[in-house]
Amino acid sequence: MEAVRTEDFIRAVKGTATNSKAIERQTVKSISIDSRTVREGEVFFALRGERFDAHDFIPEAISNGASMVVAKREWWDQKGSTSIYDLCVITVEDTLKALGDFAKYYRSLFDLKVVGITGANGKTTAKDMTASVLSEKFRVKKSIGNYNNLFGLPLSILQINGSDQVGIFEMGMSRPGEVARLTQIGHPDIGVILNVGPVHLEFMQSVEKVAEAKFEMLQNLPEGALALLNGDDPYCLDMVARWKGKAMTFGSAASCDFRALEVHSNSSGYPSFTFNNLVELKLSVLGNHNIHNALAASAVGTLLGLTPQEIKRGVERFAGTPMRMQKVSVGGLTILNDSYNANPTSMKNALELLSQMKNKGKKVAVLGDMLELGEETRVYHQEIGYLAAKADLDILVTVGELGGEIAASAAGAELRVESFSRKEEVVDFLCAELSPGDILLVKASRAIGLEEVVQGVESQFEKKRD
Repeated sequence: MEAVRTEDFIRAVKGTATNSKAIERQTVKSISIDSRTVREGEVFFALRGERFDAHDFIPEAISNGASMVVAKREWWDQKGSTSIYDLCVITVEDTLKALGDFAKYYRSLFDLKVVGITGANGKTTAKDMTASVLSEKFRVKKSIGNYNNLFGLPLSILQINGSDQVGIFEMGMSRPGEVARLTQIGHPDIGVILNVGPVHLEFMQSVEKVAEAKFEMLQNLPEGALALLNGDDPYCLDMVARWKGKAMTFGSAASCDFRALEVHSNSSGYPSFTFNNLVELKLSVLGNHNIHNALAASAVGTLLGLTPQEIKRGVERFAGTPMRMQKVSVGGLTILNDSYNANPTSMKNALELLSQMKNKGKKVAVLGDMLELGEETRVYHQEIGYLAAKADLDILVTVGELGGEIAASAAGAELRVESFSRKEEVVDFLCAELSPGDILLVKASRAIGLEEVVQGVESQFEKKRD
């Protein structure tokens, strides 16, 4: 983060300084939202989450060196004004909104192109692939990891500095209104919608409402911005028809502005295609579902002036994102580590990829719970079980209560089905069953923590190799 005058900072967060010490400190150079890691001189934002209220940790932030604190006026009126700490507090109505307001102001200080990316699936991969492409020509800043929510996006934007030419930021959501707010904060020149699907239904109730939440990006794009949408997704096409701004599409359909032609996939699961009859792109990431991510990245590259050869280099050198269909080979075993997250669409994509891959040994899938699917949770898990039963699998292993629904629906098919409640049991089973030449797919929602299964199997196979 580059220094911002304290007066401008207070104005941006719509705050009130509780004493003159704020003005004495002429600039704000860094901010923190974690009282445990705040550094000397940083401004601490006391955010309120679902499980904690950082106002309770303001004393810790101060003792760790915070120079100022942004806190709710309500807290100051009740507790802060009696504090023994000799510190300036900037009081605001809502600290999370203040963080976003500051990021929005900070983004306005820089003359750079911003790309905002949202979608039900593939946001992080598309963001990283787009960064790989644009880095062929520009100095690029991208979202930190998967920092794509109301606190993550501001933190990512605050990493921008004067040497950056392009910013690429994920914009996620779990509730209505969040994409609108993120678009307002990020102020993208190009807004990308990858797809719409059954995600966060616990809060969104239906896929149609998910589509409406994604449409918020278009409704909040700044004047003159371009919308770039998946032309193979009917929900995205409906958005294009409804929106009156400038929009372009990517996909395989003949109507798309940016097309994937001559699509192929080799026996190892790596796809290739011809981009707009200009250049052949051979992806270094697994699965045909990544074709749309590559198309989005290539389209953005084209819009920002990259040549077909620059796009080709950027796409083909992108080797993937950890725990997102990450291919690992250990002791002759191939592991497809897709344990970062899961929803019905990405589960289907993973099973299709596993079926398509060729190997000499067994094909084994470890599938766990998919979360935040609302009233239709069990139905979605049962559907995955039916798909698994039809897939080219030898063994299906499920974890957790909802994983049991997958197992029950797959029972009776021509594959072995095993269910476990604990990850340690899964590791023990797999290490006894797997052999060199086998392929293992591991996938579930992030909270299930199936990366521990991957780590356990890797460790045991490393020992066998030794």
